Amino acid sequence: MNSVNYSILLEKLQISDYKKWKCFEIEHGKDNSNNKTTVKDNIRRSIGSVSGIYLYAKDNRVLYIGKGKPISNRIYSHFRESFEMVSGDTKYNKWHQFFSNKNNIGMLKVYCLVLDSNNEKESELDRQIIEKIITKVYQPEFESDKFKVEKTQKWLKKSC
Repeated sequence: MNSVNYSILLEKLQISDYKKWKCFEIEHGKDNSNNKTTVKDNIRRSIGSVSGIYLYAKDNRVLYIGKGKPISNRIYSHFRESFEMVSGDTKYNKWHQFFSNKNNIGMLKVYCLVLDSNNEKESELDRQIIEKIITKVYQPEFESDKFKVEKTQKWLKKSC
């Protein structure tokens, strides 16, 4: 069986270079409890209330790739997860563990790709497919085996 070159597919869709997507910066790791509304408003002002794919990067490292409807809600959740546990995180608190890690806090770049149409069912499927392809191409640190091992070890220490 031939392997699929997903990079070529992304090029044909004209979305291969995430650095050409809409971008803004957000500071993770600081508890802005008094400013949560301001942070949420700044995120919405930066990207609007759009649905699609987002990618976190720091120092030319791709940290995380996700999808959101709207994206701003997911980014705000990740911001909070950088300094506190958030309901809805899994029993392992994997997003909190990742976004609060000392290597993943500070000024982060968030790149956004709008994937939204009038047909919500199709839009959601598009977001799922493109998220998987972009994750396969860029291999974010969140998906790495190294993080998965560290995450499991931390959870086991908490459990025992």
